[in-house]
Amino acid sequence: MRPAVKLLLIGAACAIPFGLAVRDEVGDRAGASTAQVLPPGSPPPEPVIVAAPLAPTPPPEPAALPADAAAQLLGPTAGTLGPLFDGVRLGAASTDFLPDAARGRIEAFKAAHGARIDFDFDERELLAVRASAPGAAAVLDAIQARWGAPAAGGPRAVWVDGHGGRMSYEGTDGVAALTWDRYQSVAELILPTDKSRLGIEPFPVVGARLDRLARLLGPRLVESESYADHHVWTARPLPSADAPTTATAVVEDGVIVELVVEAGGDHADALRAALTAKYGRPTRTDGEPWRQASWTGRRSVDATVDSDRARIAIRN
Repeated sequence: MRPAVKLLLIGAACAIPFGLAVRDEVGDRAGASTAQVLPPGSPPPEPVIVAAPLAPTPPPEPAALPADAAAQLLGPTAGTLGPLFDGVRLGAASTDFLPDAARGRIEAFKAAHGARIDFDFDERELLAVRASAPGAAAVLDAIQARWGAPAAGGPRAVWVDGHGGRMSYEGTDGVAALTWDRYQSVAELILPTDKSRLGIEPFPVVGARLDRLARLLGPRLVESESYADHHVWTARPLPSADAPTTATAVVEDGVIVELVVEAGGDHADALRAALTAKYGRPTRTDGEPWRQASWTGRRSVDATVDSDRARIAIRN
């Protein structure tokens, strides 16, 4: 090897460890420069505390509805509308159920007490009045002080006026929800003295043509969303039910071959008694008191009665 090349290799071999040493030294000094150097015997530095951001303050809950305001919602007898709704009548024409004077009182009441009031109506009539207000417990106390115990209890309590009107109460998250609407009695639905039809039928529909029923019911009769040959209409709920009574006409070749009526609420004993009064002793039952019963005659009737619902099927 020539002397010049040998010297070059020796220099490179020496330079590499030297460069690494310089790098480590510089790195140590750079790291040391970021640390705080305290004189011997100095107390440790105070820790730096960074406060967490404060959570936003929730808005104050609205005040409970005062007793005198709750009294404006409640009529003199159970289940009736109070003086706030003077001039408003369930069943009134849907185009003219809210007089100007009542509208003004209601709007002022809503603004003063954080209440909400709505009206349910269809193309024919006012179906229901709904109100919600803060202070569910206070509202319930006011209702019971005015009307006494409900006709049907539980999470959804119901007061009835005995003349087809009722009010239901539910309390959720401190808010009272009140609904005034109309109901039908078990006797009005079953019609125990009329063996030809149920109260929900405008005429004995089984065996009749669908177009006759459609002419009488108009837009109330709608085609089922599930079955093309099923046509449905509704009527008022039974007193403790939370949904309307429904009737379904099953149609073949334009003729109604079966009627199915379904109703909710805890009315099992009254329904059994009314059906027995209408059709006589059942031809077949599953025991006493029966849950399922059948009657044979000019019309075949099958009934299922549970503690919270009933189903009646009628065929020729």
